[in-house]
Amino acid sequence: MTIAFPHVVAGGDPNGPHYITLLQIVNNNSASITAHVALFSDSGSPVAVLFDDQGPQGTIDLKMDGGQSRQIQISISGAITSGWMTITYSPCDALTTVLLDSFSGPTLVSEIGVDPATDRSISNNGPSPAPEIAFVCTCARSR
Repeated sequence: MTIAFPHVVAGGDPNGPHYITLLQIVNNNSASITAHVALFSDSGSPVAVLFDDQGPQGTIDLKMDGGQSRQIQISISGAITSGWMTITYSPCDALTTVLLDSFSGPTLVSEIGVDPATDRSISNNGPSPAPEIAFVCTCARSR
């Protein structure tokens, strides 16, 4: 099963305004799963990012045992870059959340949850634009 997130963002000045995308996956199945995560620019070309500070690379494959959860930080060194992401699960899907975190230096300014689109809304140019912004939390906390 493939799901897509129509908006991800990362990059900027670590001492000023910058963004990090958090990918949260919970394998609520009893069996192990694999997840193939791929990031794309708005034009559909692959985007190389850092997954938990490893990379840069455009994709990552994750193996998760039943009941396991993971949070992966998606970042990029350099200019603010936006795009979209697909996750292909096998043999079954998992609970998946994407959070877009906005920082000013080390201070979290806002956090926005993005709902996924299903594979029915994915075309060659990415998922259909979706207004599925789940929530906004404006708070001040250091990371």
